[in-house]
Amino acid sequence: MSLTKNKRNSSKPTKEKAEDQNVIFEHVRRIDGTEIVRKYIKCGLLGKGGFANCFITENAETRKKAATKIVLKE
Repeated sequence: MSLTKNKRNSSKPTKEKAEDQNVIFEHVRRIDGTEIVRKYIKCGLLGKGGFANCFITENAETRKKAATKIVLKE
């Protein structure tokens, strides 16, 4: 029975995990100490490079599109 549970847990990712992978949060700290968090949704991949990936993203509030570069971790 424990094998069946492990198989269920290791199957395709849940909806929450899939949504988390398609969302980018930008944290901006102002001089006065306040922090602004902006949410962007990935719309597509523009290109891959040696140290970063570039995506077309959409601001969740304003619905404006932007190019976003995400630096890969080593």
